[in-house]
This record gives sequence, structure tokens and C-alpha cells, in this order.
Amino acid sequence: MPSPDPARRHLAACLALAAAMPARFAQAAPDPSRFPAHPVKLIVPYAPGGTHDTIARLYGQQMTELLKQPVVVDNRPGAGGTVAAGVAAKAPADGYTVFVGDVGANAIAASLYPTLGYDPVRDFAPLTLAATHPTLIAVNPALPVRSMQELLALAKAKPGSLAYGTVGIGSVSHMAMELLKTVTGAGMMHVPYKGGPAMLTAAAGGEVQVAPTSLQSALPFIASGKLRPLAQMGAQRSPLLPEVPTLAELGIRGVIVETWAGFLVPAATPPAVAEQLQRAFVRAGRSDEVGSKLRAMGWEPVNGTPEEFRRFLASETEKYAKVVRAANIKPE
Repeated sequence: MPSPDPARRHLAACLALAAAMPARFAQAAPDPSRFPAHPVKLIVPYAPGGTHDTIARLYGQQMTELLKQPVVVDNRPGAGGTVAAGVAAKAPADGYTVFVGDVGANAIAASLYPTLGYDPVRDFAPLTLAATHPTLIAVNPALPVRSMQELLALAKAKPGSLAYGTVGIGSVSHMAMELLKTVTGAGMMHVPYKGGPAMLTAAAGGEVQVAPTSLQSALPFIASGKLRPLAQMGAQRSPLLPEVPTLAELGIRGVIVETWAGFLVPAATPPAVAEQLQRAFVRAGRSDEVGSKLRAMGWEPVNGTPEEFRRFLASETEKYAKVVRAANIKPE
């Protein structure tokens, strides 16, 4: 039987080599001059309808116009945002996958979980911190306190008599109260709930006396008189509750707890592609369309540089690592 000719043998060898190549080598490096050539995906770590989903869709609409390609939202809820973060970290580093990061997945998780499927620092390149939202401390109106100072005094006078609700162990609301305890020495009993609506309903009904919550979520309860706001844990007062002071204004320093949203890409994304994305996100965030809607929801737009976001991430990670160690918090 005649042997295959040299050309066929060479072709067969090339095909076998290509099939054996790892996917990361088989993929061509993205050409920044042609980016983007197809739709860009925003991975959101929470379910549709939530705040981060809303923010992603606000930016996505503007980004679609700026990039001249569809920018679509991919919701991947689960495990405090770590499911989505793991997916985003392992995505091809070509600029077509962007993670909508948050305090849970990109700061708290690093010290809360002994093992993660990703490294919050090494696996991501920060693009821009989009916006921040203050945590609010509110109480059931039946509680005989009308100020933050009175709440802390009562907690110290009757240790363990007050309970605060959160949206779960290791959540930002849990971290907020444990950080407050570390700074002030006023401890309260922790009662975790499955989600914000359940926790706020429990606080309004008197199951727990104290509710650390997002300002936006608390507003309907405050308007109906079911919760009384005492203090904001942000860096500045929100225009939505201008009469409620920050903790810093009350002399309680070092307790800034905010929810935030920012955009990150896999760490190996070409710098030129990451720069294009960063510029587009900042332009989108500074548009009247996005900025006005963020402020209406109680968010403060930031839209800074990658280096500013990197420093912010380092500070947030260090802050919550200290809280986890001090309170010996273990994941559920």
C-alpha cells in the first residue's frame, strides 16, 4: 500500500498540533485597533432587578452607543457574588468580559472564605469605581432612642439586650455593625436574615431593633414611619436624607461602610483594550443620563482612574480583613 505523500503528512501533523494546543494559545490576541468587534458582556453578581443589575444596565445602554457594539448583561447570582467573580476571573482576557465588582466579591470575600475560585487582587485589572452608596443605621420607632449616641449608650448599658438584623453572615450590613462594635465597644446581638426585604420587615415589625441597611432600601420604611434613621455610614450625607448625620459628624471616626459598584476585567487583558474600556465607562458614568439616575437612587457617582480604584480596593480589603479577624466571622 503506498504511503501518504509528504504534503498530506505535513497537513495531518499541523492539524494534530492545533488540536492539542491549549485554548489560551489558540486564541489570537485581540487587536486594540479593531476593538470591539463583537458584543461586550457585563457579568453581574446578583439577580436581575437588583441595584447592581440596574447600574450595569444604565451603563450598558450608554456603552452600547459609545462602543458601537451591544453591551449585554449576564446575571450570575450566588455565594455573595463569588460565583460571578470566579466566572469573570477565568474568562478570556480579551476585553469582551467585564465584571461588575462589589464590596462582597472584591473586598470581603478575600478574608471571609478560606478558599476561593479566584484571587480578588491578582485575577482582575480595575478599570473604574463607578459609584458608592452609604449604609444607613435605622431603628424600630418603638425603641426609646432618637440619636446614634442614645443607641450606643443603651447598647453599652444593657449588653446583649439589643438585636440587629442583617442580610446574612459576612454581608456588608454584618460587617458594618461589627466594625461599629470594634470602634465604639457597643455590642448587639446579630440576627441574619435571607435578604434585605426580610430583614427590613423584621426590623419594622420589632423582631430586631436595629437595621443596618442600604439607604435606598430603607427609604419606603422611613417614609411610612416604620423605621427611624439615626446615622449614615458614608463619607458624606446623602442628598436623599440630608437631615441625617454621618458617623464622622457625630465624632465616630473610622467607620465608613458603603456599598459600591465598579468595573474590572481579567488581569491579562491587554492594556490598550482596558484603557479603551475605562475611558468609555467614565464617559458613560459622567453622562447626564447615568449620573442623574444614580443620584436618584441614592448613589454617588465616582468614575475615577484605575489607580484610584486599585488603592480603594486595597483599603477596603484591609478594612474588612481586620473586621473578620476581630469578630472571628466564619462563612455560612
